[in-house]
Amino acid sequence: QGRRWYHVTVLVVDDARVRARREQVVGACAAWADPFCVDVPHVTVFVHGFSRPAPVDEGCVVPILVGGANAFSSCTFLEVRAPLLREVRLRVPGPEERWSGYRPHLTCGRFARPGRPGDVAEALRPVRGLAPLRVHGVLRAARVDAFSEDGNLCLGGDEA
Repeated sequence: QGRRWYHVTVLVVDDARVRARREQVVGACAAWADPFCVDVPHVTVFVHGFSRPAPVDEGCVVPILVGGANAFSSCTFLEVRAPLLREVRLRVPGPEERWSGYRPHLTCGRFARPGRPGDVAEALRPVRGLAPLRVHGVLRAARVDAFSEDGNLCLGGDEA
């Protein structure tokens, strides 16, 4: 419908260990997956969609555990556990644009080419059971350029 900015609330995870783990996962699935949101590793907290959201409590720090690799049909990701995340999600104002259940994760790479599920599972085996990393995420408003194919986030809710 010609709308450009897709709004989300995220936890930005700026940690060298998480970046290295993401690179491992993308490398394991290099035959199928392209890196996703390389500049802003994050956990999506809330999907606002094309409507401009009310302001969020930006800067709130949330402890999280980033675990091993897994995959959805569309991407590879790192497992995330964050006991406070449910509470944070309840504080975000507005209706959510979500078509499936919420599962916190940190996306590593999008599947650009089809891979058989068994092949993907085998490729991820070495990075599936990695010990959790204790890190934190910082709550931020963000937007995705719907006309872009790279998946990069723009932090801040205002359109440029």
